[in-house]
Amino acid sequence: MRPTIAHTLWALGLFLIGCAPVAGAQEMAVSVEKQLEYFLKVLEFDRMLPRHQVDELTIAVLYQEAFQPSVETRNDFFRACRAYNSLQVSGLPLRVIYIGWQGLADLDARFARLEIAALYVTPLRGVPIGQIRQLCRLHQVTTLTGVPDYVKAGLSVGIGMALERPKVLINLSTARAEGADFSSQLLRLSAVVH
Repeated sequence: MRPTIAHTLWALGLFLIGCAPVAGAQEMAVSVEKQLEYFLKVLEFDRMLPRHQVDELTIAVLYQEAFQPSVETRNDFFRACRAYNSLQVSGLPLRVIYIGWQGLADLDARFARLEIAALYVTPLRGVPIGQIRQLCRLHQVTTLTGVPDYVKAGLSVGIGMALERPKVLINLSTARAEGADFSSQLLRLSAVVH
């Protein structure tokens, strides 16, 4: 029996769904401690912060309990934060919370309840990066990551390497869609990803 056009289109649709951007096991080129240092500076250049609250800023760290590199990155982030006497961005105290990946509905509910200003995405496996990006746009949450490929997949700010030095990567269209307004000074010092 020869396949019909409808069968062919149906099979193509299943193939494209399977090809949707999903996080694989990703590597980070820069230590979490150095990433945090850069992210604190990057957030200072966002003229729209604070978008949500005025007395403190909240950064959430999204990690995957079942994926060891993700848990290690969460732990490294925790240790990096403890090295500071106080975390601040633009004179506002910074609160860090940790969110174990439980699906998009759970993340959506947390965004609605917790007034999160930025989401740091650790290395994840089998998680829909594109859908996380869409959710962050909806809630006006700036996405940060140490995985350069995630910036290419649509997260807004990452840290990679260029000429053996850390380099800020900015997906400008995503950053704007998430409500960020980075100064031209930061953009000149960064690699803009399209």
